Amino acid sequence: MAYVVDGNLYVQDGSNQPIQLTHSGEDSAPIFSDDGRNIVFFRGQIPYDLYAINADGNGELALLTSSQLVALNLGYSDITEIRSLAFVPGTHQLLFNTHEFKPSDIVLENMNYLGAKPNLDLLLVDTDTAEIKRLLPPGEGGPFQVSPDGKMVGIQTINHIDVIGLDGKIIRRNLATYPSAWVHLWTSNISWTQDSSKLNVIFPISIGSVLDSTGPEPRTIWQYSINGNLATVQIHLAPSPIGDSFNISPDGNWIIYTYYYYPGKTDEMVTTGIYLGNLRDGGSQLIEGAELYGLPQSFEWSPDNIHFIFEDRIQPQLYLGNINGETTPLHRGQFLGWIDASHYLFGNGRIGEIGKEESLNLVNMPIPQSNAEPFTFIFLKHKTKEEK
Repeated sequence: MAYVVDGNLYVQDGSNQPIQLTHSGEDSAPIFSDDGRNIVFFRGQIPYDLYAINADGNGELALLTSSQLVALNLGYSDITEIRSLAFVPGTHQLLFNTHEFKPSDIVLENMNYLGAKPNLDLLLVDTDTAEIKRLLPPGEGGPFQVSPDGKMVGIQTINHIDVIGLDGKIIRRNLATYPSAWVHLWTSNISWTQDSSKLNVIFPISIGSVLDSTGPEPRTIWQYSINGNLATVQIHLAPSPIGDSFNISPDGNWIIYTYYYYPGKTDEMVTTGIYLGNLRDGGSQLIEGAELYGLPQSFEWSPDNIHFIFEDRIQPQLYLGNINGETTPLHRGQFLGWIDASHYLFGNGRIGEIGKEESLNLVNMPIPQSNAEPFTFIFLKHKTKEEK
């Protein structure tokens, strides 16, 4: 695990004593590479600099600073901000977007908060060497998702979705299209299936050039096959997901979501609650009504594609659900993430296991209860002497 205390980065292996890696007093938001050997983190104030360090404390390296971005001679300035970091699976390559941060723009205007402007680009930096490469220039990139096999990137551009390779070359252009006004409202959601064969896109059902801004939009799901026959399937669920409270299982076969009544958007006669949608046949079922758990804002699937965890909005209580429609109360506290298919981290650094009421406490970890994501962790299988 890696976490920050008083602006300094610490790393901890299991329940062993934590080791302090940095001493700047200005560090935040660490992220692990998936082999657990490399950690990237922000330093300083907006616009933040990006640093990397080995998990053993060696090799601290400035990856992206204002001066480094300016030195690329690609139009970036000393107020360019780094956003949306994601490691390419199986590598120490880090993808990111940039925004232009202008303090003078941060004002209240007609009750809308104006801040950093997205450049809609895409860049790649090697966290071992600090070598930077721009894959897509401003206006041609945007929010992205890396495929699990680390070979492709799904990009939500201004008015369409592309799939590119790690060399920036187009693999599938215009996989999906939509009005340009939608991108600024964050109305679509893209996710890969575990085998990297399909890209799921969740769009609002509205088909006009301007979305109805009076409230949340009902959603529909599209699945695009990347390989083979490039089949496209639209999945209509009844009732439809509405708003942003949904999550598709890693294999792309299920979606767990909330449904509620919103005047003019949904049917008040349909029960408000948690629904499970089958993306193979388009069927859906009510898991629980809202009167029991409220309406959870997020659902977290286990890698087994069978179980998911959600939190009661009324009280800090976790529940386990499954694709059979069963729900079971777990522990009190906030959910922090799945470790593997049957273990999860929650609360103040405790490990829970599916099917067991007791939990294991990881000592020495000063995690504030009020913050659900104060740190990053990676679950690694330690090799036996024979395997070494």
